[in-house]
Amino acid sequence: MIKKIKILIALLSFVVQSYGQQWENFNTSNCGLYDNGIAASCITKTGEIWVSYVNALVTGGGVSKFDGTVWTYYDTSNSGLPSNDIRSIVEDTLGRLWFGTFDNGIAMYDGTSWNAYDTSNSGLIGQRAVSISVDKSNNNVWVACTFSGVSMFDGNSWVSHSSQTDTMFVNDNVLAVKVASDGKVWVGVNGTRLMMYDQSSSEWFRFDSNNSGLACGYIGSIEEGPNGNIWFASTLQCPIIFEYNDGIWSNHIPYSFSNTGTAKDGLKFDLNGYLWASSEGEGLWNYDGLIWKQELNGLPSNGVGGHNNSILITSTNQIWWTTINDGIYTNDTNYTTLNEPDNVKFEVYPNPSNGLYNVIPPSKLGYYSLTVIDINGREILSSGKITGKYTFNLSNLASGMYYIKINVDGTTAYSKIIKD
Repeated sequence: MIKKIKILIALLSFVVQSYGQQWENFNTSNCGLYDNGIAASCITKTGEIWVSYVNALVTGGGVSKFDGTVWTYYDTSNSGLPSNDIRSIVEDTLGRLWFGTFDNGIAMYDGTSWNAYDTSNSGLIGQRAVSISVDKSNNNVWVACTFSGVSMFDGNSWVSHSSQTDTMFVNDNVLAVKVASDGKVWVGVNGTRLMMYDQSSSEWFRFDSNNSGLACGYIGSIEEGPNGNIWFASTLQCPIIFEYNDGIWSNHIPYSFSNTGTAKDGLKFDLNGYLWASSEGEGLWNYDGLIWKQELNGLPSNGVGGHNNSILITSTNQIWWTTINDGIYTNDTNYTTLNEPDNVKFEVYPNPSNGLYNVIPPSKLGYYSLTVIDINGREILSSGKITGKYTFNLSNLASGMYYIKINVDGTTAYSKIIKD
């Protein structure tokens, strides 16, 4: 009975939240945004919102700052930005902002003055700075430069890593960099691999489909969870989000379609420990530790997240989601659970099971559909349109974890099931 109730609660959690939140859109027609295509974003410790723009060659690019009342625009003509094509914005532990450009290195802004660094005046390894991460233990800045490798700046000197300097550095075409709280530096690259640098031993380690749970490459999103687990997502038509816990890998499948990827730097944990995922074509999703759900109520179901760090969490747990063509969406309150509707209480039991599972919908519910998916995103079973109790059999499948997806009138819930 306990196992049965556990799944019931998970599905309730999904539906409660999808009905409860309202989202508001901010764009060039109703606020001071310079463009509706957002490339990168950042929220500072003081609550300022900074965004850069996708269409640098068309509309001019640059960045805007929102202080809660006024939007202020900056570009190369009125600031120390070395380029208007900004791909990454990060705040360090001293409150300084770092801007990565796609063609002219990086810049640091301390609120008064600007300093620019590129390959001609510093030890930065490349000009295309697509991702920046700060080591919070010492304020060192790590920069991923596409086609070049990664560089670390401690405020005085630079150290760079690439295939030319480190034999275990597998690919210079880097996509993302993230310094975890334990000091390990994770680097996502084009292709099928992920890399990790252990600063304590000065060693690089490679991860791919042969020695890890990675089922696809092009890792462009890396995020650390509240418990220290590291989460990864691919930008290349891969619906799987990977979780790493001290050598143990788990796969999560939030999206409805097998070719949906996650926007670059599109993973973020909120203050309640929920993981948010910004997709490339299926809008905004979140995970409460049990199931994934898609956010609706004012959000486009086919929305595409901004290119870098498209999810911002305020000090009151308000969510800001930036997109590449629709401006910015924000929810009306901090993210909480509301009273559940009575017509969406599914029961799934037993779980775990030797193969036979029962799904019982609420008595007043009409049609629904159910799909079973394996951890690699492959569809195992599809019920079509059904009513009433549904029983399915997985006894011919290998033991392990699977996902069930239940769809009711366009609302989709996911939950894990275990096959003994």
